[in-house]
Amino acid sequence: MKIPKYMTKFKCIGTPCEDNCCVGWDVDIDEKTFKKYVQIGDKQLKRDVNKYVSINPYSYDPNVDFAFISLNEQRRCQFLNSENLCLFHKIVGEAYLSNVCATFPRIYNRVDKSLELSATASCPEVVKLLDDEDAMSFVQISDEAPRLMSYDLSQGDKRYRGLLPSKLLFLRNLLVKTIMDRSYPLEDRIYMISIFVMKAFDMEKKNKLDQLEIVLEREVLGFKELYEENECVIGNPFDLGVFVELTESIVELLLPSTSDRYNELVSIAEAAVNEREITPEAFTLEIAKEDTLLTNYYGNQIYRTLFPFTEGTHVEDALKLFLVRYAILKRHMIGLSADGKMTKDNLSKYLQSFSKVFEHHKHFEVDVLELLKMNKINSKSLLKGVIGIIE
Repeated sequence: MKIPKYMTKFKCIGTPCEDNCCVGWDVDIDEKTFKKYVQIGDKQLKRDVNKYVSINPYSYDPNVDFAFISLNEQRRCQFLNSENLCLFHKIVGEAYLSNVCATFPRIYNRVDKSLELSATASCPEVVKLLDDEDAMSFVQISDEAPRLMSYDLSQGDKRYRGLLPSKLLFLRNLLVKTIMDRSYPLEDRIYMISIFVMKAFDMEKKNKLDQLEIVLEREVLGFKELYEENECVIGNPFDLGVFVELTESIVELLLPSTSDRYNELVSIAEAAVNEREITPEAFTLEIAKEDTLLTNYYGNQIYRTLFPFTEGTHVEDALKLFLVRYAILKRHMIGLSADGKMTKDNLSKYLQSFSKVFEHHKHFEVDVLELLKMNKINSKSLLKGVIGIIE
């Protein structure tokens, strides 16, 4: 099984966790675990199961969300005790954890029959591990049987003939390699990745995927030459006013969130942005200082989601969501930088809480894609507004 090195060090710390995964979002129960709960022997747990566990009428996968546990007024799982420990685990054992609870924050994927393991940055301990130079180096470990698989894709599947998923490994590997190449500033790498995905999507539409490797490798060389000549990739000056206007309605779709940590940091950032006490220069300096964490955060995001194949209904949607993620992060980093609050600790807290809010919001992705469509904002115009574009 292929894993990034940070996963060799990951361990759930339980009670001391600064943002417990059983607080602030729905707790999904798979069908097999639900049947165990129905037959559970412990009397107190039995009463609470009948009271707090319900079948999910909107379930999309019985192995994930066949049922759910309602939350209390503090948005805590009803089976989380005062020490932030799971009562199922404590009283009847680990075998009674649902697939989601037993797996989180681990993400298992299978690509061309090869098993991969990574983790979501929604977990504070994962974000801490990502702040290491070697975090996204890859190693092989002995296979294990995961209880929950996020994605299981084969490039040779007949359904993908002539479509971009048939080039999954080449494209994802190129995007991971690009984001991890710190000889370019982070913004340039985000820009380059966007161009690669746009090119790939265009070649799919024109039935020219047989030329994808050659064309994108040529693009890589082109960016390298451009950077050597100009010491940057993006030629068009960044328009702060356009960016602030573009991102305002996007940010609002996530607020107020269920994460107090996210709300607190966003309120500081938004105050600075709304008062226009901001400059892109401060942001540029801050992301340069925290390049290791941000690089690994995005490298991990691309790797674990098989970007650009799993977010949204097609590749263009995935690119828009990738840019939206960066736009929100950039807006708030600009605000926190202006207020002097962009410390390493706050950045770690922001990345973790933002990931938790973004990835587990029930309808944000649909809403933001609809917003972009309504305002006739395609991938290229979104890229220009968020970063800039070569003339």
